[in-house]
Amino acid sequence: MPLRPGLSPHLALCTQEEAAAAAAKVKEQQETRKKAIQELAQTVDEPRALLQKAVNLIVQHTAAGAAYAAYVAEPEEPDWAFPEDPEDPAAAESDDEADPAPPPPAPEGDAANPDAAEAAAPAETEPAEAEPPKPKIPKPIDYSKKYLSYLAASSGQDFMLTSELTRPAPPPEDDPEAKVDPVPFTFKILDERRPMLYAPNASFEQSMRFFKGFPKIGAYQACGVQSPGTGEFKAVISADTLFPEAGGQALSQEDQDFIWHVSEDTHTHTHTYKVTQAHGQACMFKSWHALQCTCAACV
Repeated sequence: MPLRPGLSPHLALCTQEEAAAAAAKVKEQQETRKKAIQELAQTVDEPRALLQKAVNLIVQHTAAGAAYAAYVAEPEEPDWAFPEDPEDPAAAESDDEADPAPPPPAPEGDAANPDAAEAAAPAETEPAEAEPPKPKIPKPIDYSKKYLSYLAASSGQDFMLTSELTRPAPPPEDDPEAKVDPVPFTFKILDERRPMLYAPNASFEQSMRFFKGFPKIGAYQACGVQSPGTGEFKAVISADTLFPEAGGQALSQEDQDFIWHVSEDTHTHTHTYKVTQAHGQACMFKSWHALQCTCAACV
């Protein structure tokens, strides 16, 4: 390597050694991350444990100071609610309906006269060729009532395990123009069908929701976990560098790629768990039981 003009041989040697050491460190980091993703890809576990391992890997191998994961939940609604007003017609019990009348008996003449029965019988025709089944068009997935319920978090983020991210309440009926809060930033994954979101500075996003009530400086990334069969978002894995838990810096492209690959391997191998362990069994995570599998046992 030729020396730059004015650069002493000793200083040039130090610069080369530092560059080589930096390159070796980068290569070692890449190999470590690759090995971590491969180990995650071979993991077969129930969803909560798998997501917990994913968020731990993110904090261990990136500049993120916190990582957490939520599943996409939907509030349970009763099939029928008892009316509050006792005078509501729906509150009254309906009278038992009479049994339908039996069909009238067939005329005796046809049964007594075989010739008439044969004459009335339709002529046999060749069976028509069966039409090919029409392809089923899946209904668009409605996320309007769904919310995020967190079930995994890195060390120091235990408060997230009891947290939920919900949509703002609609304006009151008597004041439809009343100001309401914006839909939280992370819901763009569901509403805009975007598998990944990234904000280099979360405090600049007006719709960002901060769980502790005040904005913080730092990057934020969220990745949707999709069902391979339907493309439905079943979970969201997020990470941030919010100050003071982290340095408040932006995530490098390498960190963003690692977080994305972790989320990809998480949804792929949650499916593996369901195929090998959960078919036909009662699952403690009922919302997760059909996370990735569309077979008859899980549907």
